[in-house]
Order: sequence, then structure tokens, then C-alpha cells
Amino acid sequence: MKVKSIKFKTAIASISASTFKPVALVFVLLQVVAFGCAVSDVNVELQKPEIKFRYFDPKNFEGNSQGPLLKQGQEALTEWEFGCQTNFDFDILEESRMSTGKTFVRLKIKNVKMILSAPILVWLPKSPAPNVVAHEKGHQDICVKVYSESEPVAHKAAQSVVGRSFEAEGDSREEACKKSLLQAQSVVCSIYHQDVSDYASSISEIYDALDESEKGEAQELVRRAFNNYKRVSDTKN
Repeated sequence: MKVKSIKFKTAIASISASTFKPVALVFVLLQVVAFGCAVSDVNVELQKPEIKFRYFDPKNFEGNSQGPLLKQGQEALTEWEFGCQTNFDFDILEESRMSTGKTFVRLKIKNVKMILSAPILVWLPKSPAPNVVAHEKGHQDICVKVYSESEPVAHKAAQSVVGRSFEAEGDSREEACKKSLLQAQSVVCSIYHQDVSDYASSISEIYDALDESEKGEAQELVRRAFNNYKRVSDTKN
């Protein structure tokens, strides 16, 4: 059987925030971009974190869709995303026309490229108190540090589908391939998202607890939050 080598481009975005609420993965499928294959099995590119600030009137923002969703007692909020664009190289191992008229495709993943991003949005009240600004700066630093350490996780996630096969049916070969790639994409990005967002959320929870019970400089509390997390993790292991 002749093996066809095709390259598709897909994208996925996964969102987390300092509210620590579970979120769903959002899939966005893009177009076919080229034929051919990549040089290595896995390639990961970390884009520079992008930090933006927005300000709101704490006396007049309830019900305003442009304001942050604050919990009771919250004065500000830092939201973050761990985004991931994924390009797949693969071989079509099997292709057939079904009795239903649909096309069946089974493909094997050869190469994966992940382009990671970390947009961070900081909501602050107008004329914020210095301690509020400092506290949210701590959340920013946590997100940036977690993101900067996420490349090994991304490699592991991408490598988990290299050599694996995925199959699907569609109205055309292209649609069947896209459906198959969505399966591969779900595997890769679920691993990445769960590890990285859980890590960021855990550190942020520890940081908030330290700031509430002990106070202190945000930079030092961030350092202690990471150390406390590491001690707990080492104990479990």
C-alpha cells in the first residue's frame, strides 16, 4: 500500500484563571497547510508571555460584562491562559470508501509541533492600593514561572501521540483526517493543560493562603509558595 504523507495544522486553546474553576478545552481547527514532514518528532516553541492590565470602578461594575468576576472579598483578579497551537505531520495508513458513502481514514502521527502562549490579564480597581498591586504581581510571577517551566511537559504530551494511530470517518478524506487529528489533539493538549494549569492553580492557592495568614512581600511569598508545593510533592512521592 502506498503511504501518503500529509501535514495538517490545528490549534487548541486551554484556559485557566486565578478563580481555580475547572474549564473545558476549546478546539479550533484550522486549514491544511502543506505536504511533507518535519525534521524531528517533537518541537516546542514558547512565545513570550503577554501581560495586559484593565481597570474597573469597584463601586460601579456589578453586572458589567466588561468587569472581572470577583468573589466576595476580592479586590482584584489575575486571569491567565495556557494556549497551544499544534501542527501535526502524519501518514495515512488506510483509506477506504464506506458503504454509507463516507470515507474512512486511519493515520499515524509522525511529528508534532507545539507553539505555546501565556496571555495574562490583570484586573485592578481604579487607584488601587499598593498592596493590591503587589499581590496581583505575585500571581503574574507565578504564571510566568510555571509557563517558563512547561516545555518538558509539552514535550511529554506531544511525544505521547508520536507513532500512534487514530481513525475516523468523514464526508471526505480531509474531513476524516481532521476528525482523526482532533483525537490526537485532545490527547496532547489534555496532558499539557492538566499538568500546567493544575500546577499554576496549586501554587496560587498556597500563595493566597500565605498572604492571608502571614502577609509579607509578594516576591518572598511566591518563593515560599513554590517551596511549600515542592515539599508536599516530595512527601507524596
